Amino acid sequence: MAKGTKPFWIGAIIGTVVGSVSALLFAPKSGRELREDIAEGAKQIGERTQTIAKQVGESTSEMIEASKNRIGEVKQSISEWKQSRLQVSSVAEEISDNNEANESPCGEEVCESDSACESK
Repeated sequence: MAKGTKPFWIGAIIGTVVGSVSALLFAPKSGRELREDIAEGAKQIGERTQTIAKQVGESTSEMIEASKNRIGEVKQSISEWKQSRLQVSSVAEEISDNNEANESPCGEEVCESDSACESK
């Protein structure tokens, strides 16, 4: 249920109870009929409350399940991202090592001959 609907439902239930009791008390009936009507109203309210509670429980279960699924997806994405980052890091390190191995003393990447380094 959305944050703003909880007070609405509480107010609706309280309003229903107050309205039912008021209608019963001001109706011209005998004591026995009045008690039966009050009992029937209480029964109806109980049934409505159970129905609403069941709906809220089902909605909550669905939201929890959807949240668990989404969390699993996010964890998987993070894991894949970490793995790709490790792969990029190892490739970058390998490239760096290769560049260092191919670098000549004169600063050129590859010397064609030692005389090329001496001329600079």
